Amino acid sequence: MSATNTRRYENQRIAGVVKQVIGFNRGFPILLINGQQTYIHRLPPDFGKYILPGDSICKQKGEFTVVSYRKIQDCVEIITWQYGIRNGYEQPDIRTEKRCR
Repeated sequence: MSATNTRRYENQRIAGVVKQVIGFNRGFPILLINGQQTYIHRLPPDFGKYILPGDSICKQKGEFTVVSYRKIQDCVEIITWQYGIRNGYEQPDIRTEKRCR
């Protein structure tokens, strides 16, 4: 991915409910959110295997981190998808939280 596309993606805010997983490009999902095809990248590869229609996602402008929300019965599973530096190397940093009524 070019530096221009990476900057454009970083400066984009993404928020909404995933209506459809349209396909994949280099292992990263292309999602239908708010009626638009949205290419999600710069995330751990497991994100593409996990995300389903009906999940909500949010990416703030100026960040690469994506937070996904999935309702499971009376609970909401919240997963933060990002990379972090560990032992001097960029590694997947996936944090899971479950909130129940």
